[in-house]
Amino acid sequence: MDRKECGCGMWELTGIPCKHAVAAINYMNADGKGVVVPEEWVHAAYSLETWARMYSFKINGCSGRRYWPRIESTTVIIPPNHRPQVDRPTKKMKSNDEHALSTSSCVTH
Repeated sequence: MDRKECGCGMWELTGIPCKHAVAAINYMNADGKGVVVPEEWVHAAYSLETWARMYSFKINGCSGRRYWPRIESTTVIIPPNHRPQVDRPTKKMKSNDEHALSTSSCVTH
């Protein structure tokens, strides 16, 4: 629990305790091993302080493509050659004659 890991891997992936970890935290609380606030187990990236720091500055919008700085370059980038991927071969349909032959050889009881 101190490493903030679980066997399913979701806690390490998201930073939020998974249902297995929440069950273990609740068990620790019920067992009298200290009252644990669930917020202590969530990654700091989800805190209100982190959110306020991330959005504390202003991002100015771009007016449009015509206001972008012009770059005079002699390098021309051409698109890559397109080769269609190989698909599964199409199924050959039986003609009516072949179908009649295959059904006439069936034995019925």
